[in-house]
Amino acid sequence: MIKNRIYRTILCTTVFAFSSCTTDDDNNYNHDDCNDCTTNQLTDVLTACSDWFVDDLERNDNDLENQYIGYRFNFTVNGDISVTADNNSYSGTWESNGSGNNITVTISIPDLPDFNAAWILHEIERKNGETEVDFHIGKDNDLEFESNCTAG
Repeated sequence: MIKNRIYRTILCTTVFAFSSCTTDDDNNYNHDDCNDCTTNQLTDVLTACSDWFVDDLERNDNDLENQYIGYRFNFTVNGDISVTADNNSYSGTWESNGSGNNITVTISIPDLPDFNAAWILHEIERKNGETEVDFHIGKDNDLEFESNCTAG
């Protein structure tokens, strides 16, 4: 275990200039990337940027993101989500509660059931002119939205 922690520390030190890393004593990589996250910060990020797209979507360990190429998600401060794809439009809601590593984001888009769940906010990352917001449910369900925007 100590040997693995040393290797992770060396790896993180080596790649620190390219990404953010955290060392993790219990090998649970899903709990410590949002220590200082707040629901206000999440709301600011999601609503300040527009045309979010799905960078990653896994449900029950099945990759689904290719089914949503071209879909654009827009979040409002009052909890609405509008989704457009080609000539189709979908409506839904979102809400968040909690703090730090325990922020739950509930998404409900009746016509897009792959997104409907109470997701745990894993990370908000801004880099290279884009923003990524990453959610998880356990180890087999991931949702990552990305926007070519760094506002919020």
